[in-house]
Amino acid sequence: MSTQYGAVRFLLFCLIYVLLVSAARPEDAEGARIRARLKALPMTEKVKLTNNEWRRILTPAQFFVLREAGTEPPFKNEYWNNHEKGIYVCAACGNDLFGSNTKFESDTGWPSFYQPLAQDKIVVLADNTGGKRRQEVRCARCGSHLGHVFNDGPAPTHLRYCLNSISLKLKTTKGGQ
Repeated sequence: MSTQYGAVRFLLFCLIYVLLVSAARPEDAEGARIRARLKALPMTEKVKLTNNEWRRILTPAQFFVLREAGTEPPFKNEYWNNHEKGIYVCAACGNDLFGSNTKFESDTGWPSFYQPLAQDKIVVLADNTGGKRRQEVRCARCGSHLGHVFNDGPAPTHLRYCLNSISLKLKTTKGGQ
């Protein structure tokens, strides 16, 4: 009886493994196609993907912040205390957003910048969710939520672009950015 049980268990394991692998392949292949399509799109063109397409190329945490306007915890994110030089790009579409030369210590627990690389890289929208009046910052290329902007930053702009680390990727450089 134990030999039969072992054989049945082994066959069940094999069946489950084959189902998982075959189910994962189309998603992986589809995700790869979406990433390739996104990469081939000129940086001057807007990105238009469905939520299902975004789900295939973003992690669940990235999707929550970038597509559902969520917020990551303060002081427990990748870039809040980062001092490397480079350009911070949109984690969803690769759009160049902020330079490390405008990053400053805000003591908020999130990476903060006093200005974007260029005003046309971002979109600022009114955000009145949760009874708060704030200004939401989105990527101008793909519409992904990045964070919020406040008027309590340092000179010369007196703005604080308070962003989610998970919405950014740092392209390190050897020089001034």
